[in-house]
Amino acid sequence: ERKAMTEQQWGATPTEAAALLGLNRRTFYRQVMPFVSSGTIRSVKIGRVRLIEVESLRAWWQRRLEAAVE
Repeated sequence: ERKAMTEQQWGATPTEAAALLGLNRRTFYRQVMPFVSSGTIRSVKIGRVRLIEVESLRAWWQRRLEAAVE
């Protein structure tokens, strides 16, 4: 069983990152993972686990919000 996300957590699995954004896994993999794969959203793979840098995800989200307002 995985722990709940905390403010101090640096990395999130794709499922946890989807939950942070309020998306289901399918939408996250289709709409957000391409940005992870391209390096726009930073991540690291440790063994079989992909961890997405939470701060990078937040920065990407902020840029998306700002672009939507313009």
